[in-house]
Amino acid sequence: MLIGAIAVFFSLVISLWAVDLGLFVGSFEAFITVFTLLFAGEGLKALAYFGISLAMAGLGILLLLVGVKLTKYTIELAKKLINKIKTKMVLKGAKK
Repeated sequence: MLIGAIAVFFSLVISLWAVDLGLFVGSFEAFITVFTLLFAGEGLKALAYFGISLAMAGLGILLLLVGVKLTKYTIELAKKLINKIKTKMVLKGAKK
């Protein structure tokens, strides 16, 4: 059951990294769209896309920091779980 919980945490970490990558790519695309709209003469839409790109970049940076911490904690939890399983197996083998 604990191994399943670790697997769920790892899948959450992978999903978080995928969302973070999506936000960074979307932010870059929205920033390029700003220049496209400026050359087309759509200043108000360009301003809106600039705000969207800044918001997405900010969320991407926030999720980057969260992802790094969550990855470290998940790896530490997995190490503790592996050590606990190993010690239980050694103690179980010593009792026989």
